Amino acid sequence: MTAPTPSLLFAFWDVEDVKQEIQMGAMISGPLILIPGTMVFAQAMFWDDLGRVLATPGTNFKLWYAGRIVGVGRVLRVSTGVTSGADVVVDRKS
Repeated sequence: MTAPTPSLLFAFWDVEDVKQEIQMGAMISGPLILIPGTMVFAQAMFWDDLGRVLATPGTNFKLWYAGRIVGVGRVLRVSTGVTSGADVVVDRKS
């Protein structure tokens, strides 16, 4: 997958109702190309402070772009302060 834009939607499962998802927009930094069958490490900078609540270490997510799931991943760690965001690992959806 080549990312034409660094902006993607992250879909997290709602902790109160696992049948529901909460989507949160973020800018990602890292490689612009994701080769099928490989993992990519990137940083997600969420558009809203709610991202800090949803993106906790170990949390799984789906990546949405142009109305479809383009990848799945897991939050590795979070950072705070001026460069707050989440370090994530993403694998292309098979």
